[in-house]
Amino acid sequence: MIPGFTNIVPANGGTLANSAVTWSITSLAPGAAADVSYTATIDASAARGQLVLDRAVATAANALPQISNQIAGVVLMCDDGNTCTTDTCSMAAGCVNTLTPNDLGDATCDGVDDNCNGQIDEGYVRLQTSCGEGYRLAPWRWIEGATLVWEEDGRAIRGEIAEVGHNSMVLLVDPEGENRAVTFRAAQAPVACPDRRG
Repeated sequence: MIPGFTNIVPANGGTLANSAVTWSITSLAPGAAADVSYTATIDASAARGQLVLDRAVATAANALPQISNQIAGVVLMCDDGNTCTTDTCSMAAGCVNTLTPNDLGDATCDGVDDNCNGQIDEGYVRLQTSCGEGYRLAPWRWIEGATLVWEEDGRAIRGEIAEVGHNSMVLLVDPEGENRAVTFRAAQAPVACPDRRG
């Protein structure tokens, strides 16, 4: 009996009926053996951790039925929900979730490993802040075209507007002589530096 399986495919001349595979072997000489097999897929409705059981029963004329040991397996769900991993499953290794880098950059400060290399926001250029990590209060001036400029610790920082969204803006910032794409988002707090009000 093979409950909990779908796509059952008997081999070696076996037939499937009522979740059981049957092989009819007409005769065997003393000491001889016959090999039989089947393949099956665990039902998609099986839950993580569910036991799947299987056993074989051999019957022959003028002999008592012979029942094999019961084989048990545990259903593994190898999808870890991480879009950065390739998920595989095998009997020998179980679940294997392999980090798979992509060609995307990771220059936005969003707390997400955008290029799936195991590092978060490693391409983000963090400008020095004047009132706490990740925040800065500074007057911005429009120069011309899509160019903005502001003061950062006594020097002018230029930024070219590359993209404008509903509550975010991407600037090509030039802090060290090379343009880097930096994403700025609207603050989610009523003030940028709550510990320095007043």
